[in-house]
Amino acid sequence: MRCPKCKKDEELRLIQQNLRELSLLGSTSIASYHIDHTLIVNIDRRGIRSLTTCDPSSSLVYSVNTQVGEFVIMRSPTLDLNPGIILVDLREKLVDARLLANNLYAISFVRFLQKNASSMASRGIIRAYGIKYLVKSNEDILVAIPIGDAGANNAEDVAEKVTSSIQDFPPDICMILRMMKEL
Repeated sequence: MRCPKCKKDEELRLIQQNLRELSLLGSTSIASYHIDHTLIVNIDRRGIRSLTTCDPSSSLVYSVNTQVGEFVIMRSPTLDLNPGIILVDLREKLVDARLLANNLYAISFVRFLQKNASSMASRGIIRAYGIKYLVKSNEDILVAIPIGDAGANNAEDVAEKVTSSIQDFPPDICMILRMMKEL
């Protein structure tokens, strides 16, 4: 498809969650981040139903799965968690940002990741486009937690617990929420 605003030819990747929505509800949406705007594609069982563009900070895109380059960010359902958590499967180029209230944090982190994934340490503090993240990874999953200048109260504990507990991707959100209550 072609973006009506910037005329960029786009090939979007539907993830399992989109296919489940399509099967159960008859339609699904996916967004593609284009720096100064976002392309939103609505799909039904017959194919593309509509193409729309909007400002990337618009609340319209907060709960829509979003493609940023090769990565797909899962955003539905979105839960506001403190601290927020971004989970990344680098091999599959799949980002789970359902546990993060601020969509722009997820997009900024993925843009940083696209440029720096090979040189990033497996743990530590990074600064991506002015936002500080605590990053920890195991062999399969990278966990990023946005933190303020003072740091998140329990970000280290959360990152440790999540990286040691996740077996499958995308992870079971209920399992993560139970872990968070225990901390």
